[in-house]
Amino acid sequence: MNCKNSCCRAVKHMPYQGETSENTFSSLLLGAFPDINQESAGEGHEGDSSGRAYRRPFVAEWLIPAESNACPCLDSEGLCSIYVDRPLSCRQFPLDSHGSPHPFCTFPEGFSVCERPSNTSFTDSLDNLDLLLARLSDRGGEGAVLDFLLEESDTGTPMLYNNYLLCMLLLSGSNIQSEITNALAGQMAVLESYSKKGMRELTFLVPGTDYCITSATDELIVNVTYLFARVEQQELAQRLFERLEGAGVINSGRNCDAALNL
Repeated sequence: MNCKNSCCRAVKHMPYQGETSENTFSSLLLGAFPDINQESAGEGHEGDSSGRAYRRPFVAEWLIPAESNACPCLDSEGLCSIYVDRPLSCRQFPLDSHGSPHPFCTFPEGFSVCERPSNTSFTDSLDNLDLLLARLSDRGGEGAVLDFLLEESDTGTPMLYNNYLLCMLLLSGSNIQSEITNALAGQMAVLESYSKKGMRELTFLVPGTDYCITSATDELIVNVTYLFARVEQQELAQRLFERLEGAGVINSGRNCDAALNL
């Protein structure tokens, strides 16, 4: 299609929906942020079994740093270089996550929109995990959430590369060892490419808020290196998988309330 707009230069946040392509991981940056937007409590959810709305404890998205003026996957002619492996958020464009025309697209009539792609198994599991973490937080505070996610309390939760991100990969069906390590290696390649371009700091807008986070690129490289080492040396992904399975987040045969007894 001969689209003359520059949506790929305007859209900075794309929700992660369970993509596992190595090509995508080595081209786009994936981050898991704490959801600090108190005003959006329960937005988009009906709530738990008691009818009480809940916040998403985290949000995971493909990210384009504010310092980058366009999606890094665009080639010299402005075309998508990972079109076959592009994320589901890109595939459903110009519809947004609610099925409405995306505000950045000024030419939606030029698209032939097929049935909106989705990974319902992933999103259902993600909802179960977030509800579980919200309940844990209500009962035991942030420490209970970090304990369940097997985060090391002395370091807290790193900004982008944390155990929640590993949970996302596990929920997507990634192989516990090879695909997760390949994804982390791909993320390292993205960060190193930004560093080589002279981008010493990366600034991200937390989705749904006006809150910005800026971090040194080298610190993010250390962050992903540290998580990579934990996956290798502490069998972290396997332990998280067992915890998610035991809580019924991965195996729908059990209720997620079981995790409260772990």
